[in-house]
Amino acid sequence: MIRSKRAVLQMECLESKVLLSTGMADPARAVHMSMVRRFDSGGRLEGTPNGVSSPHGYTIATFDVFGNVKSMGPVSGEFLLADSFVPHRKLPNLSNAKLILSGHINSVELQLAASPSHANVYHYKMVAGTGAFQTAFGAGVLTIRATPGSLNLTIRLHETRG
Repeated sequence: MIRSKRAVLQMECLESKVLLSTGMADPARAVHMSMVRRFDSGGRLEGTPNGVSSPHGYTIATFDVFGNVKSMGPVSGEFLLADSFVPHRKLPNLSNAKLILSGHINSVELQLAASPSHANVYHYKMVAGTGAFQTAFGAGVLTIRATPGSLNLTIRLHETRG
C-alpha cells in the first residue's frame, strides 16, 4: 500500500491578504499577527516634578518628561501619578501611574504596576497607542533615579520580551 502525506489547507496572510494555503495553522492568529507590531520602548527620559510645597514634602499630580524612545525617536510626555504626595528628599512613587508619551506623529500610553517595596523599579505595559502604534504591544521595566545635586529625575525604560 502506498502511503502519501496529505497537506491540510489552512488560512495564511500574505501582503495583507488572507489566502488558502498549507502553511499556517491558525487563521485568526495569522490575521492578528499581520496587523500587530511590537513597540520597542527602550529609552531614556528626563524630567523635574513641580508641585505645591508643604512642611513634610510636596504634592504633584503630574510631571513632564522629555527624551528618546527607540520606536518613536524624540518624545515628550507626562506621568499621571496615583500617589501625588512626595516626601522631601524622596523620589515620586510611580506605582499605578500612567506615562503618556507623544512623538512627532504617534503617542502611546504605558501603565505602571504597583511596586511592593517602593523601590525605584516598576514594571509597565503598553495599554494604548495612536497612528502606527494603535495595534502595537510592549512591556518592560522602568527605573527612576535622581540626578545628584539637583531635582532632575532620570527615567530609563528597558523593554522586556514576553
